[in-house]
Amino acid sequence: MIRVLVVDDSGFMRLALRRIIEADGDLKVVGEAANGHLALELAERLQPDVVALDLEMPGLDGLAVTERLMALPAPPAVVMVSHHTREGSEMALAALARGAADYLWKGSALSGLDLGQIDRELRGRLRHWATQRPAGLPPPQPMPPQRLPPQPVPAISTLPPRSREDERFDLLLLGASTGGPDALAALLGAAGALPVPCVVAQHMPAALGPDFARHLAARTGQPVVLGAHGGRLVPGEVLLLPGGTDGHRPAPPRAG
Repeated sequence: MIRVLVVDDSGFMRLALRRIIEADGDLKVVGEAANGHLALELAERLQPDVVALDLEMPGLDGLAVTERLMALPAPPAVVMVSHHTREGSEMALAALARGAADYLWKGSALSGLDLGQIDRELRGRLRHWATQRPAGLPPPQPMPPQRLPPQPVPAISTLPPRSREDERFDLLLLGASTGGPDALAALLGAAGALPVPCVVAQHMPAALGPDFARHLAARTGQPVVLGAHGGRLVPGEVLLLPGGTDGHRPAPPRAG
């Protein structure tokens, strides 16, 4: 049974989400919260597998709640369910940057609230991310004191000096998932101009690719392009693999 915590400041939405989530019998809503502070309290006490989280709430908003959930020793997966997390929106990017696994837009182009879309998509996403929840890191343990015998320090190193040829590389590959957007922006921004092509694989929905490429370019000052089959790798350019794919194309079968 997959355990779900529902967080939304609307009583109607909490009721609707509970009915949608529990419709198939393999997901159970173990708690409901109307604000961010209660959400954090329930998450620590109930230990849900996944949290369906609204963005705009009194007190702590969904972004702040997500950051604090990710700091727990065994954080649940977070799926944002909000009017503000439309495909490609800045809020959707911000949610992913803070550690959310996925997002779902409450609205539609024709109406303010689309419960039909939520009913079609939410359960599948909760099931998927409950099995892919980020692994919490155990708290650091102090190292026991060690008494080591003094080691002689050679006056001159016996290792041969490294040549600049040894330090060359042809391609930089970066892979990221939960929390990756913010980490990638910080890393690439600090790296400055790159002498080789850089390929980035960030776990994200397919439709978010163009917006994330623009977001990454604006934050890092690096030229960022969205990759396409047959494209070229250019030194100094960051190529972002499209979301929702494995980033490779199988080789054609050999003849004979």
